[in-house]
Amino acid sequence: MTSQAQTQLIDQEFRQQPGIWYFNHAAIGPWPRRTVQRVTELAQGSNTRIMANWLDWYAAEQRLRQRLGEILGAPDGSQISLTKNTSEGLSRIAAGLAWRDGDRVLLLSEEFSSNQWCWDRCTPDFVAVDQVKRQPGQPVHEALIEAAGPQTRLIAVSTVQYASGAALLLNELSEYCSERGILLVIDAIQSLGAFPLNVADCPVDAVACGSHKWLLSAEGVGFLYLSESLRQALRPTQAGWRMVSEPFKFAGALSEPANDGRSLEAGTLNTVGIVALEASLSLYQELGADTVERIIRGHTNRLLAGLTDLGLDVRTPADPAQHAGIVAFSLGDESATRSAYSTLTERGVCCAVRGGLLRLSPHYSTPAQHVDDVLNMLTELL
Repeated sequence: MTSQAQTQLIDQEFRQQPGIWYFNHAAIGPWPRRTVQRVTELAQGSNTRIMANWLDWYAAEQRLRQRLGEILGAPDGSQISLTKNTSEGLSRIAAGLAWRDGDRVLLLSEEFSSNQWCWDRCTPDFVAVDQVKRQPGQPVHEALIEAAGPQTRLIAVSTVQYASGAALLLNELSEYCSERGILLVIDAIQSLGAFPLNVADCPVDAVACGSHKWLLSAEGVGFLYLSESLRQALRPTQAGWRMVSEPFKFAGALSEPANDGRSLEAGTLNTVGIVALEASLSLYQELGADTVERIIRGHTNRLLAGLTDLGLDVRTPADPAQHAGIVAFSLGDESATRSAYSTLTERGVCCAVRGGLLRLSPHYSTPAQHVDDVLNMLTELL
């Protein structure tokens, strides 16, 4: 159960405007108050102190790497490369891997476009990209395992499907790929910050993620985690002053390439985004991953039960192991679904339509009463 102190902390950090029911964290998340404060301090300092506080910026970068490592189960953060977004991280792998003739990439046809385009556009022409259609109700890992073959070099998959909310049983797919030497690349943007992902307990080769959804931070900053073997195998596709062991040694001979995640960071990083993400992660860690997951599960379980009781066509799996923070459903056909979306939007409910389904995505900052309010609004529509 969430403690009184944790509830007070959440209330202090999120002051939502009355008349708004926010259920669209799968698109973009609100910033906590501390994130707003630290970005404001950065902007004000840049105006008044200019370069005098650059060491503070650098310290925030180091703290961010450490926090990301702790959250992912890679404690020292050395395997983390900072990126602009999920797409950049995935593209670095697609463009930088030493592909072999006959290699095949496997993904679901329902994947978000970022996890399709990079493999299609950034791999050599001789690499085939196979897209498998998952059958209704079929677990994500089963569809991928059934479709994998002897030439499958890499499987790319989201931890949670953006439209249906179907969550990946990562342990099963990780074990399958490890036994067969298949690279496993994870897009974690629809789960990280809501549900834990630990690469020490469940090994993967790569995790790419942006920060503006469930991590409740700024657009334009993200990260790429790479296993040491995959990082060593990647050819840099960009070059710049930051990707060396001594980046601030400007004169004389070039430094050696960095022997960690910095080896893929070509140039100046997004300082504003870094400060924002570090602040948002500090709140996530202060609350604790278990608390965050428990609150979100309470919201999604209530939605799943309520929508089922209303007789709606719920497409998100009911199995707790196969859903996360997204709940998706249809009101019979796409026209009726979009009509309900328009009505909810007019009443102040922020939600989305994806893949013809109405998508609700509450977070730990969502008041429990708001879940019941939205269910009551839907009841009135039927």
